[in-house]
Amino acid sequence: MRLMEAISRTEGIPVMGGGIPQQLLYIDTPGQSRERASQLLQASGDYHLLQTPSLPEGMRLLAEEDFALVLLGAGILEADWRDHVSLVRTLTQWSPVIVLMDTRSETATRPVIEAGADDCLEIAGLTPELLRHSIRGAVLRGNRWRIGRTTRIQTAGSSASRNTPRFPDRAILDAIGDALLVVDEQDRLIHMNTSGETLLQLSRMQALGRPLHALVTLTSDEFGVEVDPLTLSGKRPAVSQLLFLTLPDGSRRPAQCSTWPLSASAHPGQAGRVLQIHDVSEIYKRLQKASYDASHDPLTGVLNRREICRRIGRALSLAREHDLEHSLIYFDLDGFKQVNDLLGHPAGDRLLREITRMLLDTLRGRDSIGRLGGDEFVLLLEYCSIEDAIEVADKIRDLIRGIRLEDHKTPRVSASISVVPVKTTSADVDTVLREADRACYQAKRRGKDCVEVAAC
Repeated sequence: MRLMEAISRTEGIPVMGGGIPQQLLYIDTPGQSRERASQLLQASGDYHLLQTPSLPEGMRLLAEEDFALVLLGAGILEADWRDHVSLVRTLTQWSPVIVLMDTRSETATRPVIEAGADDCLEIAGLTPELLRHSIRGAVLRGNRWRIGRTTRIQTAGSSASRNTPRFPDRAILDAIGDALLVVDEQDRLIHMNTSGETLLQLSRMQALGRPLHALVTLTSDEFGVEVDPLTLSGKRPAVSQLLFLTLPDGSRRPAQCSTWPLSASAHPGQAGRVLQIHDVSEIYKRLQKASYDASHDPLTGVLNRREICRRIGRALSLAREHDLEHSLIYFDLDGFKQVNDLLGHPAGDRLLREITRMLLDTLRGRDSIGRLGGDEFVLLLEYCSIEDAIEVADKIRDLIRGIRLEDHKTPRVSASISVVPVKTTSADVDTVLREADRACYQAKRRGKDCVEVAAC
């Protein structure tokens, strides 16, 4: 006898009063046991029977609909049967679970019951009447629990709530903007709301039953160490943390993440945890922009005075703590006022941006470029000797001398440059900048377009 592998479940399903379903779900792999069980089930009662040969498909059905009863066949239990029973039990908030076994023994039955099954039946000794009796008894117990819980909910509500439609839990979860991922005790996904599907770019069917670490990768920062989302908290709700979520396409997205355990009293028969992921990409972008604006010069895009001074201070601390040597290059443009006077300030702005582009192309990635204001620039060369810094300064001087704007009417511009060591004996940021300014002034007195090394 061939089994139905697909049955339309949107029309014609008998439902008892009060929204209690009468369809049964039977999950088992093809084989003789399944054939025999299918015959018994179809002869045992009036329930609408839906059969599937796949545990993942059965999990998808359980996640999407409510069943009066779930039956697990012997084929499903051949491997990892304890995990399978536990997973199905966790997915079914209302439905009893009956396991159909080839042979029934105390040794085999006890672990199945401990894993969450309501009953175990031996296929060989079953008759349609006995199976009908077992199914009806289990369904009746499940329906009593449904009715009792619904009655308590309605009693606790106001009289106005009687006229208000009661939305199922899934609709409520899907209405939440944050991604919610629910896992069982083995950290396998048992539910994910619509926001979770959108964020992770996975359907609920694709994700169900998979370990959480296979679905979600979180790091402490954009390029940091991975964080296990379920270690954010133990048995108590976790404080929300800013982490970075890696998506299937490889992109990273900042998110506020928290976890909390499922309450045994609120979720009878279930144990596990919930991971909440709140996408903060837009907020993070705005914060990054605010941070960038606070530390960068709006005209040239290099560091502003406050940020370059902060970095010089950090370099001084490193020099003292680890006996390191850094260097600082300070320069002021010669002839910049003539550019503004003859060609206008927009031309002067273009010249400053062109100089900035040249500096970025010339220096190392670890070096810092700052604009103190006007036509004054500071370059912090970390882990650079004074001799190497002088070579860099000479190169910059030659490059600035050759700069011309696109209209070729730019007056000749050069740079008076000073080089200052940043080392263990350096005093503080203000002292270093004063020495740099003094040496730059000496370069101008020498005729401009030259490099002066500070004596400190």
